[in-house]
Amino acid sequence: MDYYLASIASEVRRSYVKDPQKVKLEDMLLKFNIKNDKAEVSSPARDEDQAEVQKVVSKSFWLGMFGIKER
Repeated sequence: MDYYLASIASEVRRSYVKDPQKVKLEDMLLKFNIKNDKAEVSSPARDEDQAEVQKVVSKSFWLGMFGIKER
């Protein structure tokens, strides 16, 4: 199924690029890095910390985009 969908995606991509011969089927396949090491388990507290960091980063980005200074 992956190769079938990748072939469809590559044909669609070929219709939009300057040099269609350069588009390869392998370029459309998803690659996964699977490690056999211990899986990292996330805790709810850690997820909340990451959400808070994301809020701060997002807020500073949008304030900077519009030139607004935070109080």
